Amino acid sequence: MTMAVGVFAVSFNAFGAKRLPLFEGLILSFFILGFFAIVIPLWILAPKATASEVFGSFSNFGGWSTTGAACIVGQMAASAAFIVSFCAAPSAVRTCTLTCFPGCGQRRTHV
Repeated sequence: MTMAVGVFAVSFNAFGAKRLPLFEGLILSFFILGFFAIVIPLWILAPKATASEVFGSFSNFGGWSTTGAACIVGQMAASAAFIVSFCAAPSAVRTCTLTCFPGCGQRRTHV
């Protein structure tokens, strides 16, 4: 399966390069439609709660010793996702800088 995906990607980039903007537009439209297809039913069918219930009540269904420990454990996944995205963006900028401006050395740009 991996080889099939690789062969498809290489052949599409080699022979279908003229149609790549069309393909990107189709993928973007599918992504946007899929986003709304998930968000709208969740928004309409979700149980309603007041602001004080949503932001003022904390539950500990995991069996942690305190509610504070349960909140910290619950926030670890969101914090990890934020850290990963925060570290990935400067890496992409550095790669683009070194690729677009190969004349400037890496030592000078990172000092």
